[in-house]
Amino acid sequence: MSEMEVRDSFEVEPLVDLFKVLADSTRLRILMLLYQRELCVCEISDILGLSQPKVSRHIARLRSLGFVKVSPHAQWVFYHLNRGKSSKEETNFLLINILKNIKDAMEAGYYQELGTDLDMLREKERTNDLCKR
Repeated sequence: MSEMEVRDSFEVEPLVDLFKVLADSTRLRILMLLYQRELCVCEISDILGLSQPKVSRHIARLRSLGFVKVSPHAQWVFYHLNRGKSSKEETNFLLINILKNIKDAMEAGYYQELGTDLDMLREKERTNDLCKR
């Protein structure tokens, strides 16, 4: 493999990782929730109807790729999208723009499952059924 081929493969690897993440429906649903606000595993688990260990495994993958960051508060750990500068800044910027476009499409009536997740999040916010921050 030539030096040019090696360099090119390193440049596209973060982009490949992004599309692999987006290809998984659970990770996409988690990202859409975190696009709205920071959440803990129990909140995400409840909204998605998935076990906490399963959600934790997906979040661990998102963290390892730099898409999600941790924010500890007292006894809880909250997760949020990495919107800051990082070594993967271009990929994170692309992710945020993709999520924004998906949200716009949802508001136009597309992607019902994602819309249901956001409705459940809004209901939790309205009834103050979120972990203490």
